[in-house]
Amino acid sequence: MSDQEKLTEFMDGNMDNSLGEWEERTFSDIIEINNYPSLEKGEKQTYVAMEQLRPSTREIQGTEQKEYKYSAPRFENGDTLFPKMSRCLEIGKTAYVNNLEEDEVAFGSTEFMVMRPKGEEVLPKFVYYTVRREDIRQHALSWATGSTARRQRISTDFFDELTIKIPPIEEQKEIVELLDAIDTKIQKNKEINEKLEKTARTLYKGWFKEFSPYTSFQDTDLGEIPKGWSVGTLGDIMQKKSKKIDPEQMSPSTPYFSLKHMPEQSLSLERWDNTEDVSSRKSEFKKGDILFGKLRPYFCKVGIAPVDGVCSTDIFVITPKEESEWREFLLCQLSDQSFIDYCDNVSTGTRMPRVGWEEMCEYEIPLPKSDVVKEFSEITRPFFQKIVNNIHESIKLHELRDTILPKLLSGEIRFSADTCKTVPSEIQ
Repeated sequence: MSDQEKLTEFMDGNMDNSLGEWEERTFSDIIEINNYPSLEKGEKQTYVAMEQLRPSTREIQGTEQKEYKYSAPRFENGDTLFPKMSRCLEIGKTAYVNNLEEDEVAFGSTEFMVMRPKGEEVLPKFVYYTVRREDIRQHALSWATGSTARRQRISTDFFDELTIKIPPIEEQKEIVELLDAIDTKIQKNKEINEKLEKTARTLYKGWFKEFSPYTSFQDTDLGEIPKGWSVGTLGDIMQKKSKKIDPEQMSPSTPYFSLKHMPEQSLSLERWDNTEDVSSRKSEFKKGDILFGKLRPYFCKVGIAPVDGVCSTDIFVITPKEESEWREFLLCQLSDQSFIDYCDNVSTGTRMPRVGWEEMCEYEIPLPKSDVVKEFSEITRPFFQKIVNNIHESIKLHELRDTILPKLLSGEIRFSADTCKTVPSEIQ
């Protein structure tokens, strides 16, 4: 039974729609907004940029150390970061802070609102899941003001007019437990993928850059390389797919990747749109093809396609020329920082630099013997297959969470007080 099926079975056995009404309260009466903790100025502190919030993802994706100089939003573990920029809220950016040290205070983008419970009536994660509700998000967007769409902001006054239903604290715990289990499983899948990718890259670096398994070498224009290897170019082993698809040839449900869907320095392509609103020709790709962002290549947007679909023409679709055993080698080579630096140097264009296909093909590399590449593929191919499987499982869990979240948070679906309160351990 899949994780999604286990969670669905759990919900079916633990819901009760016959319970009493929840108390209706004004949002700002029970939830603090922008009541910041103190932070020492002039010192380097943990900083969170808006870019570190990913759409429909609970966790903050990363932090940096910056000197705190001004009255920026400040927050602690247990707080919710809610964007006041309409374009960030539109794509679903909201985060729950849980990655700081104990008692640590961090600061972030001036475009954050910071939320936490005022008292003990509401759980911290209930605040987070409440503002994740689609009806609240859309209502907040209706309050956005500004001269242009990209500069519209949402005022905190909105929350003085918003009323929400508050369940008893025990029922809140059950609601949060279920939603938290789903988000935790999604996060675990992400962490597994990161570790699998790191392992593949470490193996690639040891075998094909440091030559650690080898003791006999030969001199070449690239320096010493293992005996029996040769000097070649990427063009010797890779080819570009050039098939283009017109909008009228695409089903509206066809998966569509643009550069915005491709994370930096990660081979996991976890999200995409469909072609419903696509109005120009796109490049076709198949599951397992390598997608390489040629615009601003220094962002290192390279990944393995988890589905069949189409992509922006600013993305190269790449496959091995002959033997499929070269696919895993190519994935690691095309995303290697030395190659990304090369692409950056040979790009043309000032404001929107792009790397050309011919320049990519001219990049010289040590070409290993075929049996070495085959062995590398046999070891690492299961890693990338697991990465793709985890992506699909997480997408199903995203859909499940987004389906049940508004029903749980509005009281449309209720937990019974005398039913099992434990989410299946396999999901946790």
